Amino acid sequence: MVLKSFNGACCTIVHLIAFVAAAFSIYLFLGTSFENVLTAFVLLGAALALEAIAAIVGRDKAAHP
Repeated sequence: MVLKSFNGACCTIVHLIAFVAAAFSIYLFLGTSFENVLTAFVLLGAALALEAIAAIVGRDKAAHP
């Protein structure tokens, strides 16, 4: 079993939350309600923001001195 660092575990959790938000936004896009579509856009934006945060936090610090 490979142990992850705290930073790696946090990034994994953020990726998981972003994936769930994106999946739920796809589900809401299939709805007929205008409010569901607007909520889907908000969730998709949140998923993209979370992925950007995870990319910044999870980048390798040794590669960029």
